[in-house]
Amino acid sequence: GIDSIQGNAWAFRGPCFDDLVQKFCSQSPEDVIARKLPWPGVFVGFPSSKDPAWHDDFPGKSNVTVVAPVNWEWFAPFDGTRVHKRGLEYDKLKKSIADQMWSFTCELYPQLKKAKIGHFEAGSPLSNNYYIGSRKGEIYGADHSYERFSLGNLIDTRPAITRVENLFAAGQDVLCGGFAGALFAGTLGASAALGDWPAVWLGAVWSGFRYIPGFTL
Repeated sequence: GIDSIQGNAWAFRGPCFDDLVQKFCSQSPEDVIARKLPWPGVFVGFPSSKDPAWHDDFPGKSNVTVVAPVNWEWFAPFDGTRVHKRGLEYDKLKKSIADQMWSFTCELYPQLKKAKIGHFEAGSPLSNNYYIGSRKGEIYGADHSYERFSLGNLIDTRPAITRVENLFAAGQDVLCGGFAGALFAGTLGASAALGDWPAVWLGAVWSGFRYIPGFTL
């Protein structure tokens, strides 16, 4: 069942995923809607299976998160329109993309085909612009380039970079994009704010290990 899936997955239709995504994103919106090319790949996660309190709060329910790259230019013509009122063409494009992503996800996890879906929601780059303040739909913050991960840049973006007393930087752009990057960057920020690096990191480790069945310290 869904609840037994603990891991996240990036899955692509072939080993040359850069070429797959580039070729797919070079299509027109009309070609995407017409499904001229198969959907190239997705990220799939199962947040509910990782939350030890989930089934106490939401018995009999599970959730799935699916993410995939798209071409900003497909949605640029709708930039400036109002959320939930972007027009039929926008809705048609977004629904087609969501359906294709879900269809590919069901290929990867056939058990999902039998799931009773109580709520299905899709977002677009414009959704990210509206809800999290992106400019072109980005969800992973700063560009993941070689320069971004250079030693000099990591030093420059450390929590104390603000040089303002009692103001520290934290979040995914301090270290690395995504949940894990934000988690560790938050721990770095807390360490800098409290001035006690060992205690904060030991506390973070303890918070994670306490959920392991049978673990004692």
